[in-house]
Amino acid sequence: MRYGEQRAGRSIVHVEIEPGVVTILPKWMFDAGICSGMILGAPRVSADALRDLHRLLILRGFRRSLSGDFSVSQEDQDGRTAEDPQDRGCDAAGGSASDDPEGAVVLKEVFREAQSDPDIKVLELPAWAPLEVNALQRASTVVIQKSLREGFGLTVSEALWKKKPVVASAVGAIPIQIIHKHTGLLSHSIEGTAYQIRFLLSHPEIAAKLGEQGHQHVKENFLITQKLKRYLTLFLTLSRNS
Repeated sequence: MRYGEQRAGRSIVHVEIEPGVVTILPKWMFDAGICSGMILGAPRVSADALRDLHRLLILRGFRRSLSGDFSVSQEDQDGRTAEDPQDRGCDAAGGSASDDPEGAVVLKEVFREAQSDPDIKVLELPAWAPLEVNALQRASTVVIQKSLREGFGLTVSEALWKKKPVVASAVGAIPIQIIHKHTGLLSHSIEGTAYQIRFLLSHPEIAAKLGEQGHQHVKENFLITQKLKRYLTLFLTLSRNS
């Protein structure tokens, strides 16, 4: 146990809960005068839930993210945040486009960055690879569309049709497809995207519900049969009025 450290004007205590793992707690929790009048019961929330709440408050702007701000977290003895035990992996798949002159340069950067992480797989697909894309989408737990700019974003519709939960940027026509917290999750930053992915992986029942509702949204709004139905309804209305 080590006392005396100050973070954002607060005194904190490092408590070693197991060899090599230290939990950070506010010093007032070790003050007998403060704690003597407290009635303690069974814990109602986990440390993981508190960490998620802390990130959510930062994301929503209700709490500032300061380099010295203390939070409920776990650190190794050298100060590094302990790894999340949840298994995870990322497949980044895509192909080149004639209207993307910077694509080759960016792809090289992605390959270089991914080399140091065995959990990231980068797949360079040909321009026409429907079977491979279909297989990847159907095998995915969460589909991510982190576009900086976007037109309609057909890849989003493809994933929604397969009942997959989608985390996507709120750009272009993606918000027409992704109704936030109803047919998927929208993000506005890298940190927000990471939080949404973690949330879905930790709440598979919510992920499944978003997938079902996303599938229904595509079925009711974006299939060619629905477009045909609307055109026929329009023609019938115009013919009756004439």
